[in-house]
Amino acid sequence: MVPNKINIGLNYLTGKHLFKWVSITFLFLVILLISSRILQTKEIAKSYFEKSSQDKIQKIIVKKHRSNNELKESIRLSGFFNFETLVKKGEYQSVFKNGNLIFWGNNIFLPEFQRVKGEFLEKYVELKSGKFLVVKDTLLYKNESFEIVNLVPLFFSYNITNQYIRSGPNSQLFGSNVTDINNYEITKDIFVSGSKGEYLFSIQFSDGLIHETGWLDVFTLIVIAIFLFLLSLYVWQGLFVFHDFLYQKFIKSDFAVLWKKHEYDIILFFIICYALLIRTLLLIFKIPNSIVFIKFFNSQHFNWNRLTPTPGDLMLHMLFLVCGLLAFKNLIKKTSIYAKLNDNSIKYKMLSGVGISFIVALSHFSLFALGTGIYSMFDALKYTLDISEIISIEISFYFLLIYIVLSAGLFIGISRIAFELIDKTFAKGIFKNYLPGLLVFLLFTTYYSPKISIAVGTIHCFFFLLITILKLPSNKHSFDYSALVYYTLGGLSCAFIGTYSLSQLYPKRDLQLKINFITQQLQENNLLGESILNDISRQVATDQYVANGFSNPLFSVKDMEEKVRRFYLGNYLNRYDIQIKVFDDKGNSLNSDDNRTLQQVRSKFPFKLYRTNYPEIYFYITQQNQILKNYLSNVIITDKGLKAGSILIELQTKRFIPNSILPILLVDRKSESFQNTSGYSYAVYNNGELTNSFGNYNFKRDIINKILLDSASFNTNVEIANSNFLVSNLGKGRKIVVQSEVLPKWVFISNMSFLFILIELSILIFFIGNLLLFDFNQFYNSLTFKIQFYTITAFFIPVSLVSGGVLTAVITSYNQELQAHFKDNASNIAYALSEELENYYYRTGNLDRLNEYVLRSARLHNTDVNIYRKSGQLLISSSPVLYESGLVSNFVNPLAYFAIRQEKDKLFLQEERIGSLTFNHVYVQIRSSETGEELGIISIPFFASGKELSARITNALKIIINIATFTFMVFIFFSYAASNFITYPLKLITLRIRKTTLEGDNRPLEWKSKDELGLLIREYNLMLQKLEQNKKSMAISHKEIAWREVAQQVAHEIKNPLTPIKLSLQHLRRVISDGKKTDPEKLDKTISNLITQVETLDGIASSFSVYAKMPSLFLESVNLKKIIEQVVDVYTSEKKVIVEFLFPESEIVIVADERMLGRILANLILNADQAIPVDRKGNIKIQVENQEVNIILKIIDNGSGIPVEVLEKIFEPHFSTKFSGSGIGLFIVKKGIEQMGGSISCASGPEGTVFTLLFKKSI
Repeated sequence: MVPNKINIGLNYLTGKHLFKWVSITFLFLVILLISSRILQTKEIAKSYFEKSSQDKIQKIIVKKHRSNNELKESIRLSGFFNFETLVKKGEYQSVFKNGNLIFWGNNIFLPEFQRVKGEFLEKYVELKSGKFLVVKDTLLYKNESFEIVNLVPLFFSYNITNQYIRSGPNSQLFGSNVTDINNYEITKDIFVSGSKGEYLFSIQFSDGLIHETGWLDVFTLIVIAIFLFLLSLYVWQGLFVFHDFLYQKFIKSDFAVLWKKHEYDIILFFIICYALLIRTLLLIFKIPNSIVFIKFFNSQHFNWNRLTPTPGDLMLHMLFLVCGLLAFKNLIKKTSIYAKLNDNSIKYKMLSGVGISFIVALSHFSLFALGTGIYSMFDALKYTLDISEIISIEISFYFLLIYIVLSAGLFIGISRIAFELIDKTFAKGIFKNYLPGLLVFLLFTTYYSPKISIAVGTIHCFFFLLITILKLPSNKHSFDYSALVYYTLGGLSCAFIGTYSLSQLYPKRDLQLKINFITQQLQENNLLGESILNDISRQVATDQYVANGFSNPLFSVKDMEEKVRRFYLGNYLNRYDIQIKVFDDKGNSLNSDDNRTLQQVRSKFPFKLYRTNYPEIYFYITQQNQILKNYLSNVIITDKGLKAGSILIELQTKRFIPNSILPILLVDRKSESFQNTSGYSYAVYNNGELTNSFGNYNFKRDIINKILLDSASFNTNVEIANSNFLVSNLGKGRKIVVQSEVLPKWVFISNMSFLFILIELSILIFFIGNLLLFDFNQFYNSLTFKIQFYTITAFFIPVSLVSGGVLTAVITSYNQELQAHFKDNASNIAYALSEELENYYYRTGNLDRLNEYVLRSARLHNTDVNIYRKSGQLLISSSPVLYESGLVSNFVNPLAYFAIRQEKDKLFLQEERIGSLTFNHVYVQIRSSETGEELGIISIPFFASGKELSARITNALKIIINIATFTFMVFIFFSYAASNFITYPLKLITLRIRKTTLEGDNRPLEWKSKDELGLLIREYNLMLQKLEQNKKSMAISHKEIAWREVAQQVAHEIKNPLTPIKLSLQHLRRVISDGKKTDPEKLDKTISNLITQVETLDGIASSFSVYAKMPSLFLESVNLKKIIEQVVDVYTSEKKVIVEFLFPESEIVIVADERMLGRILANLILNADQAIPVDRKGNIKIQVENQEVNIILKIIDNGSGIPVEVLEKIFEPHFSTKFSGSGIGLFIVKKGIEQMGGSISCASGPEGTVFTLLFKKSI
């Protein structure tokens, strides 16, 4: 009962192993439930988490103390330590000698001595960049104190958050559910102790579930999948066991007949109900959404609707549909519904038309689901549009790829079923089969997504026409070249729709980005910044130290500026460039670099127009090459109730150096005044006049005037000349125009190539797995399979090797090019600054002048420049805020320090990392040109190097994918045509060999080429010549043998009646010679016996005459259904017996002689009718089974059967159980079938007889 492929492995999972595997199934279920309960029980989770955290900290403390002691031992034995070895250990280790830093293992997290001094082994400290555990060991060596400090990051805490810098716990220690770490002993927190049992710090965690790593999510999903798989196996097996039980129990009832007729319909219906039940239960209990923490399954991020709350649920829907498709494809041809599709009645013609149209509509819907699913998921997950730029290690992305593969598989599978149903009626049935399905699809989807719907309908029509015209796949039951071409076209259709859907998402995403861009650029003020500036202004106004600076001559203006800048203007306001101007009580400037009075400065701005909600705080916008937002705060300083002076604080949005790290590293994502302008250009117009523009686009073109006058371009994208424009009306005659490039065509091609290769590789993996599990031997013995396997391998291996080689060459070449470029730039900058650095050390000592030179050089070379002292401590930087923010310490990279100071390298290039940003950093030694003394180290970071390298790799990958895709498609279609051309002679030879007989006229083949095929054909023709010669000699020999056999058979058959004739004649002769008077009755009886024996001789002669007149068979491809219908029609028109005809498909072609096959079937049906007793209602069934290679035909009657003792003799000549039979009918039947290359067998019982005929399929 169970299909062969599915049955493989089920015997092992059931039978004697049933209990074992049921136990394992429930064990997985228990693990699933226990793991989910542990996760959801907060107290148990807290207890486990507390113990786990304590154990981890203790192990780390032991490890850090061991590392410190190794360093102590090195100092004690030799008095020094290997700088390079300690750095390569990768620890946050530092050494203080008598309070001075002499070694640091990194330049990211480096504590000041004041924070770690004192006697302790472990201590909790807070630094600018976060919260740390300090593990400390001390050593007294030669009256000098060494303090070895090792930092353990606990919680990263930054004032900003962006794509590279994120605050949060150290995930390697605590996972992702820790909200804070502090040293307050609060009851609900988790306490962590040191090596001596002393309290160190507390861990606060969220009220949600606690899980430390993502592997638990993956494990949970695997458990669910295994459980459902095993459960489905047992349900599947149990279904057939239950079926057999019912059939055996009611075998003699009408129920059994009905069940047998509709068994597969019931099984298919049950499988569909089972799948719906399982999916419904998963939705009701929110599995896996409620027990995994993957964003793809998290309804809090999406919550689309009740049936599909998350993208993960959409993927599960598709998975269940694909599983249902596999079951449907396996069982549909065995159902009674499928058999009725060929019924010629009007009722079933209508039903079959509706069914085919429904499947065609499903094929459209599956392709539509692929397009809309990709659109919705990319939109919800906020992935970028270029697939080649979003390949990441995010789990959600891989689930999205699985959805794409499943959707493509569903479309290709449903389409193949649809094509199999309608390919034979394409010429006359397209309008009644295909078009209704298309119309139904468009009716239900056009309103939801008209563009994607129309695209799907168009692509599906082209796909259908092409497949039908090419008649693909030619073999519905194997994976040959025609199937490969079919799957290639199907994958191409899916890739096109997926890419088209992505292209439809681009305008929406681009419009939203532009709106956000305008909002960010033109927001009138920063409310949070104003509030902070107001608080700072009030604090500065009451600061006594600042007030004393106006009256005490010992205080300098520089001191007051530094106090305000360093003590007040930090953290949030670091995003602004800050200028501080100091004025006395009369408004005169106290700044040496600016003599303007306070009144002169104020007269520059109409303060009444720029007033904010806070007193003496003003806001205005300047439009230069960027839109810059500015704040002014006039702080009046009083001393003992009298005005002592005023301080003017000016804040301006930072103007970043293009290649500097600051725009992307130091700007908070929440900052409302910053927006990345990459890829966008914008311009501001006042009453139609261009007042300001930024970016690469030329806004002075005439096309802009048209856009400004076109109301259609307001608040929507307008595409003109390969650009998209968005115009926003700001009021009072002001307008802003934002421009972006139209999505390039190569992005569409790259995305399509990526999806195509993904789908094709998935199909290839599926079929390779299918072959290995089920049909490997069958396909491995196939020449077609070998050709496909070798050619595909010959394509993919070189392409893979070449692609890998090209990418490696690109990366290596570009790295070398970049490094050479970086080194040259760094050397040029170092040379330009060396003289000024020498002046600073030996002559002027003016740090402000050196700072000005550094800033000028940084702007000139579009990069950041840092100068370190000989000790490794920072002297000056073009981006000091980078160090003030705590992202980097004030000390140079220790590896660079070691290479330049100890190894005496003049230049050192190092790949470094800040947060998740990776970049190249070049360090150059600077020496005095006069004395040769080392002055310091200049460092130049090249932050764009990683991005540029990624861009080049991406471009190379796009080119490789596009070329591989195009080559693969050309290769598939060319190889398909070439394989047909190559295999045509083989097919021709096969057909001729099949028709080659000793009786027929065997004609030679013509082949002009002298290649290998020509050699094969020449040998075939030579074989025919030899065959003709042998045929003549064999004919003579066969005639002799035949005559001997005939003579022997005739002698045998005639000998039997001749004996009684001879005896009768001798008796008559004796009577006549004796002259006795003969009894008339006896004489009549003797004569009757003579006549009977003569009639027997006549019958024997007639039988041999019939046998002798058997014509030579002409084997050809014939339609089996047509012949059976003709025989049944002739027979049922004359007889009252019922003949049932069960045929699985519309057409089956076999190799046979049409006339002989008709006579054989008529003979068997006649015998079946004669075997039915008079008192029994006759019923004859003709069943046809379509196998891979053969066709099985069964003729079943409900007659009295054939006795067992004579069953083996029925095919012998002249054997008959009937009184008047010649016994040669079944002999002729068997002889004819064997001559046609088939076979016949018979099985019989009290309830009837079954004749089984086997025929070869026509290829």
